[in-house]
Amino acid sequence: MSVTHKNSIGKIVSYFAAITKVPFTVDDTTFSPRPLELSDSLAKAFTCPPSCGACCQKFSLEYIDGENMPGGARERVIDFDRRRIRVWSDLQSSNRSDRCKYLSPVNGRCDIYGQHPFTCEFELVRVYSGSIRNYNSIGVGQFGRSWQLTSTTLLVIASAGL
Repeated sequence: MSVTHKNSIGKIVSYFAAITKVPFTVDDTTFSPRPLELSDSLAKAFTCPPSCGACCQKFSLEYIDGENMPGGARERVIDFDRRRIRVWSDLQSSNRSDRCKYLSPVNGRCDIYGQHPFTCEFELVRVYSGSIRNYNSIGVGQFGRSWQLTSTTLLVIASAGL
């Protein structure tokens, strides 16, 4: 299993890059506006099935001022359009699993729901930047077979040796 953005700041930047009307720069990379196509899938209501946890892969958890966050997050500074933005990051560096350390192996749900970061709210959002076509696209979709993800129920069974 692989995660496109191990650092969720990159994920947030990809969302902004898809919808921006003005150019912006993050850490010496400039993102310019492109036409935006909204997929019909945005009208669909996808929800998380019980014991899934498919989107709860191990990536950094980022918080900004005023967000309710669990302990252990460390302050970092991001260069956004030549402004220094403070964020608090839980890099999950001590987590040896390929899943988020807050994913419950018992019920496949988030143990810090309500203190989860912004990016977790957008796991079903699919942003495609115009690297091939000269437009960006935003839609919604569930994880499919191509993601090759295992539900937490199967992980619990495997760890129990059943």
